[in-house]
Amino acid sequence: MQDEIMSCLKMNGKMLYTARTYYSLRYGTMPVEKLVEEAGKRNIGTLVLTDINNSSACFDFAGLCLKNNIRPLCGMEFRVNSHYLYTCIAHNEHGFGEINRHLTEHNLEHKPLSSSAPEFENVFVLYAPGSVPVARLRENEFIGIRPWEAGKLWPDEYRRNSGKLVAHCPVAFAGPEDYEFHRHLRAIDRNTLLDKLSEKDTANRMECFYPPRDLKKIYANNPSLLLNASALLAKCSFSFNKSTPKNKRTFTVSHYDDRLLLEKLAFDGLKYRYGKDDKKALQRIRGELQVIDKLGFSSYFLITWDIIRYAMYRGFYHVGRGSGGNSIVAYCLRITDIDPIELDLYFERFINPQRTSPPDFDIDFAWTERDEVLDYIFKRYGRDHTALLGTMNTFRDSSIIRELGKVYGLPKNEIDRLVERPDDPLLQNGLTKKIFDYGSRIIDFPNYRSIHAGGVLISEEPITCYTALDMPPKGFPTTQWDMYVAEEIGFEKLDILSQRGIAHIGECVDIVRENRKQKIDVHRVKEFKADPGINDRLYRGEAIGCFYIESPAMRGLLKKLKCSDYLRLVAASSIIRPGVAKSGMMKEYIHRFHNPGSFSYLHPAFEEHLGETFGIMVYQEDVIKIAHHFAGLDLADADILRRAMSGKFRSRKEFDRIQNSFFDNCRDKGYPVELTAEVWRQIASFSGYAFCKAHSASYAIESYQSLYLKTNFPHEFHVAVINNFGGFYYTWVYVNEARRYGARIELPCVNTGRYKTSIRNDVITLGFVHIKSLESRVGKLTETLRQEYGEYKDLGDFISRVPAGIEQVKALIRCGAFRFTGKSKKSLLWEAHFLTTKEKQLPSGRQLFSPQVKTYTLPPLEDNSDEDLWDEIELLGFPVTRSRFDMVQTSYRGNALAAELLALKGKIVRMVGDLVTTKYVRTVRKEIMQFGCFIDQKGEFFDTVHFPGTLKKYPFTGQGVYLLEGRVSEEFGFPSVDIQKMARLPYRPDPRSE
Repeated sequence: MQDEIMSCLKMNGKMLYTARTYYSLRYGTMPVEKLVEEAGKRNIGTLVLTDINNSSACFDFAGLCLKNNIRPLCGMEFRVNSHYLYTCIAHNEHGFGEINRHLTEHNLEHKPLSSSAPEFENVFVLYAPGSVPVARLRENEFIGIRPWEAGKLWPDEYRRNSGKLVAHCPVAFAGPEDYEFHRHLRAIDRNTLLDKLSEKDTANRMECFYPPRDLKKIYANNPSLLLNASALLAKCSFSFNKSTPKNKRTFTVSHYDDRLLLEKLAFDGLKYRYGKDDKKALQRIRGELQVIDKLGFSSYFLITWDIIRYAMYRGFYHVGRGSGGNSIVAYCLRITDIDPIELDLYFERFINPQRTSPPDFDIDFAWTERDEVLDYIFKRYGRDHTALLGTMNTFRDSSIIRELGKVYGLPKNEIDRLVERPDDPLLQNGLTKKIFDYGSRIIDFPNYRSIHAGGVLISEEPITCYTALDMPPKGFPTTQWDMYVAEEIGFEKLDILSQRGIAHIGECVDIVRENRKQKIDVHRVKEFKADPGINDRLYRGEAIGCFYIESPAMRGLLKKLKCSDYLRLVAASSIIRPGVAKSGMMKEYIHRFHNPGSFSYLHPAFEEHLGETFGIMVYQEDVIKIAHHFAGLDLADADILRRAMSGKFRSRKEFDRIQNSFFDNCRDKGYPVELTAEVWRQIASFSGYAFCKAHSASYAIESYQSLYLKTNFPHEFHVAVINNFGGFYYTWVYVNEARRYGARIELPCVNTGRYKTSIRNDVITLGFVHIKSLESRVGKLTETLRQEYGEYKDLGDFISRVPAGIEQVKALIRCGAFRFTGKSKKSLLWEAHFLTTKEKQLPSGRQLFSPQVKTYTLPPLEDNSDEDLWDEIELLGFPVTRSRFDMVQTSYRGNALAAELLALKGKIVRMVGDLVTTKYVRTVRKEIMQFGCFIDQKGEFFDTVHFPGTLKKYPFTGQGVYLLEGRVSEEFGFPSVDIQKMARLPYRPDPRSE
């Protein structure tokens, strides 16, 4: 027996180590890389990954193990809260799927895990001693004897059934020194003080890597346990083919039929998009179809087309974004509205054999309709084969300090000080040192699993072959790993996204149909691009409410570029991004645009390949072009560089390799060091921000659609924007814009208003949804019961029909919703208190008789318009019947208006403005400066700049009306005021408090 044990120990790969990484959330202490590294140091030949209630790390773990000559096995440890149930080890990949399905069933149905495992076919199960009678163990089930249990006295049934006992070495940390770190994670998880943790909340101190030599000593009295563990491991394997596609393989019944169907749909769409005789489009579509078929993406295109077809059938408006816009097939299938020929977009940016990542379509729907599209996808392709893509939220920045501060019992005010002033010497002591030391270790540790912004997977095999599924509040099964793992193992995701900008376009179409009895088609983008009225509005930056181009910075850029056409807007949509803007290249682009002969190109490659953008990298494709044509990187490496710069690549080692290749190639080509450094600086400035050209084009198309609606149906458009609570600004800004365009704005009214803001002719009535203290139930019932039973006759009729408490009725009275009665608000408030409702309300909300009002005598009551303004601000958040300018104590309105600024360049002006929004940035000296956006008394926008010195003396002090003094400056025809002094003007006293 001793010889067998020694043989086993020499192999090292036959010890049963079950390890947990930091994906065992707030429990494990090691990243996957660290776990594998520690195992390698100890010459451990076989390692089983058994993270707690998840299989997030299995594929990363397996890949790293193989690179380090460690045999990987996968499984899962099952727990309920802190209570250990059992550990599962997959016999093979089928067993891995069984484990995933077992957890998924409980997650999706919200069923608690039972203390015993189900009857698996390809899974070994380990129980803790004493948790299950040996006699009840199935053939694949065992008792795991952990190192600290090896010396205990065994009951008779264990001695009689020694074949059912295995040496089980769970690993939670690399060595005993990490135990305290583990305890901190557990205290965060249990939301308790460190000294109140119980033993059952934590791992055993001995749950660390023990060298096989030490295990021999620990199990010396029971050597059969090591042999049993060795025999179990010998039966297990985990192999996985990452190179084969995992998506649904066919849309029809075969690849051949998929190809034929895609060809038919593409050629049908070609006639719709280009007419019958466009030879250039025909040649391109044939070329794309060849590549799509060769690389096996026909079904992917057809599935996306199927989703779009459903959305169009339902009348859902959509926008296709991303590099999918480079495909003429996608354009003809109406997946996108981007004409790749018009923009000279090359298909290879979306699909090509050299591309290192699989393609994906980004499809945006209205935020109110996206879930219905997802519901269709899950029902159409089956819940077993469909899942949302997960993501991992990590511990970052101040959240770490707050969590650790709570663990040590620090009061909130001390934690706040530590977060705000971490370098303050007065706050440094032994305790804070511990907090920062442990905090530095927790940075980037997974905290909780969440949902990717829009990723959807449709799999040929059941999704549980690859992952267990969670059921977040969203209500759709979600993978436990993220987009990087999905890509690595062979999935192409669909991004089904949502945004409010799309919703207001669709809603505006509906409102126009109702208010003007007109049916409009917002997909006539070619006409919009050629419309002088729309382009003039773009030129003037008249874009409030128009998705993406309404921010102060974007409207300023439009004016500086004198943007009056689609192609210029496509470029503007990308150069506004922080990467281009921060590097200084946005300003340089504007200069080169206006002065085309005043600059020289960095290198001939820039002139040849970036001529359209004046030698400036504006799009993601430009990074690929320069990396390839300037630095000589092959297209595969250039694509990896592009992805890394856009934040979609996680291998730092691979990125470092490509960065070194870039500089090595440039040196070999004889480029000056300064030139290479400047080109790399410009590339690096794209990090995390760059758009591909098709993505910019999709934003430009959506902006044109919004501009079309704002130009031709401004009142309906502004109502739709208000109703979707979307955009860059607060609701009051869009209300101001609607008024500026000539609409009459009315307060909510129980007889003419709706739950959402509505319009009749040119009169806009604010919706009940805007009344802060009004329950949504009351607001919706008010509209529903009026539509069903007719208008409310008076306050008593309303109270008899709508089940609303006195506070709800008072809110409606104070915001003017009963002004149709002709009575003052004060009279109505008295009346509300005196009304009696002896008769119970009928279910229909309609009473047989109106309630009687007690006889009472009121003192003389007068309404005060200032009181009304304060009521409006309190209940709606902004004044409606008058503006904030009417509330300030002074009648002074400055000596300049927004429309006059350009003519006052270089002059000192005084202006009075209602603050819209601010934005701060840090200067190169790390000082804070701010940009302000205001509205003048005429409702016109103007912009301000607040440099660090001035900002310290004259800071912003909240929303309100400001008196501003500064010098007018101008850049490329766009004026702003460089502020020298600023103060918020006091309001007149609130008469309600007198």
